[in-house]
Amino acid sequence: MLNQIKKTLSSIKDDELYSPETITEMGAIVNTKLEPSIWVIYRLIKDDKLPAVNFGHGQHARYFVKGVDLKKYIKEIYKL
Repeated sequence: MLNQIKKTLSSIKDDELYSPETITEMGAIVNTKLEPSIWVIYRLIKDDKLPAVNFGHGQHARYFVKGVDLKKYIKEIYKL
C-alpha cells in the first residue's frame, strides 16, 4: 500500500487544484475500512485539517485542494 501512496505522491503536481472526487479516485485518503471515501475528504476539509479553496457560490460549495497542501497532508498521515 505504501508503494501505491508513493506513486500517487509523485503524480501530484504542486501547482494544480484537485477536487474531492479526484482525490477519492487516487485512493490516497481512506476511511477506517481502508476504502477511498469522499466523505472522509469533506470531513477533513470541514475540520480544517486539509486546507481547501471554495469556488462555490451561495449554498453550493465547490472545494478544491492545492497539490502542495495535499502532498503535505498525505506525507503527514503516512509519516513519509
